[in-house]
Amino acid sequence: MAFRHLVQQARAYSRGPSKHWIGRPSHQKFPFLRVSDEVKHALINLQPVVALESAVYTHGFPKTHNHELARQMEQAVRDSGAVPATICVMGGKVRVGLSSNQLEEMCDAAGTERAMKISRRDLPYAVGIPTINPGTRIVGGTTIAGTTIAARMAGIQVFATGGIGGVHSGVADHFDISADLTELAKNNVTVISSGAKSFLDIPKTLEVLETQGVHVSTFRDKDYAADETVMFPAFFSRSYYDLKAPNVVEDATEAAAIAQASRALRMESGQLFTNPIPKEYEIPHSVMADIIASATEKAHSAGVKGKDITPYILQEIRISTDGKSLRANRAMLLNNARMGGKVASEFVRLRPQFDDFFRGAMRQDDTSNLIIPSSTLTGVPDQTPSTCSSVTQPSTVPSPVSSTPVTEPEPQPYPDVVVVGGVAVDLTCDPTAPPKLHTSNPSKISESLGGVASNVARAIHKCGTPTRLISSVGNDVSGQWVRNKLHQEGPPLLPPMDISGISVSSSHPTARYISFTDSKGGLVTAAADMDIHAHQDIKTIRQQLMTSPPPKFAVIDGNLSKATTLDLLKHCHKSGLKVIFEPTSTLKSAHIIPPSFQTPPIYPTPHLFAASPNIHELDSLYTGFSDSSHFSTSHPWFALIDLLGLNTTYRDLLPRISKSVGEDLVSDGTIQKAVMLLPYISKLWIKMGEKGCLVVELVSSAEAEMEELYGGGVGEAVGGGVEVRHRASERAGERFGVWGVRVVHYPAAEKMGERELVSVNGAGDTFLGVLVAGLVRGMEVGEAVMRAQMGSVRTLRSRESVGDLKGLLEDSEDDVEDW
Repeated sequence: MAFRHLVQQARAYSRGPSKHWIGRPSHQKFPFLRVSDEVKHALINLQPVVALESAVYTHGFPKTHNHELARQMEQAVRDSGAVPATICVMGGKVRVGLSSNQLEEMCDAAGTERAMKISRRDLPYAVGIPTINPGTRIVGGTTIAGTTIAARMAGIQVFATGGIGGVHSGVADHFDISADLTELAKNNVTVISSGAKSFLDIPKTLEVLETQGVHVSTFRDKDYAADETVMFPAFFSRSYYDLKAPNVVEDATEAAAIAQASRALRMESGQLFTNPIPKEYEIPHSVMADIIASATEKAHSAGVKGKDITPYILQEIRISTDGKSLRANRAMLLNNARMGGKVASEFVRLRPQFDDFFRGAMRQDDTSNLIIPSSTLTGVPDQTPSTCSSVTQPSTVPSPVSSTPVTEPEPQPYPDVVVVGGVAVDLTCDPTAPPKLHTSNPSKISESLGGVASNVARAIHKCGTPTRLISSVGNDVSGQWVRNKLHQEGPPLLPPMDISGISVSSSHPTARYISFTDSKGGLVTAAADMDIHAHQDIKTIRQQLMTSPPPKFAVIDGNLSKATTLDLLKHCHKSGLKVIFEPTSTLKSAHIIPPSFQTPPIYPTPHLFAASPNIHELDSLYTGFSDSSHFSTSHPWFALIDLLGLNTTYRDLLPRISKSVGEDLVSDGTIQKAVMLLPYISKLWIKMGEKGCLVVELVSSAEAEMEELYGGGVGEAVGGGVEVRHRASERAGERFGVWGVRVVHYPAAEKMGERELVSVNGAGDTFLGVLVAGLVRGMEVGEAVMRAQMGSVRTLRSRESVGDLKGLLEDSEDDVEDW
């Protein structure tokens, strides 16, 4: 249990060395986190960022000096090629990156009752009290511990500061040990400091860090000769008696390499790199020892304890050194900020090299490491099937596998998303002339991976999000080919997709889908043999779904049998998993609808978190729920619908949506049907092809608070669309936690010409996969939808069922506005 707790704790901050593991702020996971636009932009685009503490301004430097220092620290980081992210707590929010006004407000609070020193234990108070009492104007200066936590929440790797806290002298009498040490043990953050504060018991501090698994190294700066022994620095002093540095790094590149290796190895503890104070500003420890002893004795006599002791002693040292310590402190802080910028820049530069290291030898051209040995693939081409000009069709009859043993895939830890449903071999027939019935048509036939769940999982994984696919293949050559292809796919910065959830059936062949298109790439007719997925074992699915700590989302398609689907939904609901449903077809959309004698759960723990139907599938869902009597006024469903208070004002705004779409979605009942489904399916992402996407969703009270929504109305959505908001009654919030309803139309991200269309196969699945990957990364729904539509366009231009999604989620946020 202890190990599982540690795993869950690590997952709360990261999901392995993908691109979003560091540098991906998430308001969804941390609703009280506010990341500035500049910092968010840098993180999303994998630019170097350096976190800076704020307790030094609120409880360290006097008010006459703290304003200037705050500006100088940020400039020092910028001069080193990185983006500064000063962290503090204001207005009940943890703020990462401050505006000039916020920086000034924070510094002005120094020495007042508003100023509060924020470590781990103080964060809940500083966030919670102002939330329920806005008149409480706390300005929290974050300590190294508090800043480390916030940096990790925001996805910032490097943090520059002055000197860490540690074990206080006489620890046996009072057990005063700084939380800085325990936070370094819990969070994989790279801290740049000038060692520990001079008045601490530094040898014992290093012992604690060693016990906690924190790597400690000291920079050999320009004041050290090449053959000179590097000592462990002590804040104002370049050495602490004869205490040698545990390890030595020569420059920022070496420090960044250690940090990257720690990330790739999934270490949970951080690293401390100590940067000696420049020699011209040093106050030797032989001079400081007596001053520290006197200051410590005064603090003891005055009864100063806990978080007040460090500011007290530093003030006494300032007085005793006639301000020399203040000048030394400033020089030390600026020196560390510059080094922090260099380390952050090198950390970003080295990332690809260490991501390759993490992935190891798993390469598409390295057949010795493929899941299926090449000797077992007799008759299966080495090239990507969709590029073949001739027909290369898998056996249509289950074939016994080769006697050569198949290497079973290892489950990848911490999948962000688990996808359950169908995987298939897709054959696409493109006629070379207009197709004719009752005769053979000369065609170009291409082969590719398919199946709705497979396509969705591949799209998510191609976006750099760790994914597990749970499905089934036959004990035949086609099944081997499918597993092999899935194992090879994905971005080079991630391990292969987790296919440990794909079982092998000895009684059913691998699923196949054959489509026949017209000269424009449109679907003429198709045939599907998906019987294997209707027989997937629910016990196996449950086991695969829960073998790791819970994922953020479980996505299921409509290929499972109805009984299996309903059993799975009940299991996920009990486990607290958010389920997203891809209906697959109008017929299969009914698989999620319980019989009339079973009432589905409603919001705030609904039957489904979300679904992604097209217009026809939406109509099928509505009809199915209605025919099963789930819209009865005697059900809890009606209480929520009633409290939404969908009045004339709201209805009068809906034609704005129709005008944006270019189709009357009110008269045909599309919006009304979607709203009726919301208590059971809280978010509907309705695919409308070239007309874009319609999002109809319930907005929770927490989401409204985070987005600072105050009332209903109409506004512009991302991409030039239209958003209509309706605020529900107060009782809806009290009883169900619902703020209101939001209906948004997002126009198509790009208009395609007919000649650009290659195949429609997999475009809708790609849309859902990219959308889910965007939400996992913490994107707003509008941004994720627009990128998802761009992903669909890439698939429409490809013969593959999932197009090339490289870089799709790495573009600048400003590009979304341009769409």
